Amino acid sequence: MSTKTDMQMDAVTDGQPGQQPDSLEEALAKLDALFAAKLPSRLREIETALDQFVQHPQSAEALALLHRLLHTMSGSAGTFGFDQLGTEARQLDARIKPLLTGLTWTLVELAQFATDVRASLSGATVVLDHPLVSDHPALAEENKAGS
Repeated sequence: MSTKTDMQMDAVTDGQPGQQPDSLEEALAKLDALFAAKLPSRLREIETALDQFVQHPQSAEALALLHRLLHTMSGSAGTFGFDQLGTEARQLDARIKPLLTGLTWTLVELAQFATDVRASLSGATVVLDHPLVSDHPALAEENKAGS
């Protein structure tokens, strides 16, 4: 039976039996690369969820999905070196959270929130397109796959 520790070690050693685990720095670099590789698709997920929420602002499912995605991004982006994105996602998460308890927005408030989310996503995309970031091997693979 595999324990969580065994699974974590397999992830760090790429699942090769008998292989020694990477150093902590190498393991963290692999996690950073994995996050960076998945970031473009995560940003697209947030945009799709935002579109659904804007089209159906009374939908509890659309609201819950958008909240979950923003909340997850707020917690993980800063951990992996995307501090500005993490801060912005945290602020957006805090703005949308009261809607989970029944608060409603006017159409103007909804439109402003959507504009702010799109601006944050656009800013993150610009960062991902920056040569120092886009040259990262994990992002190069994501960009190739997305083309």
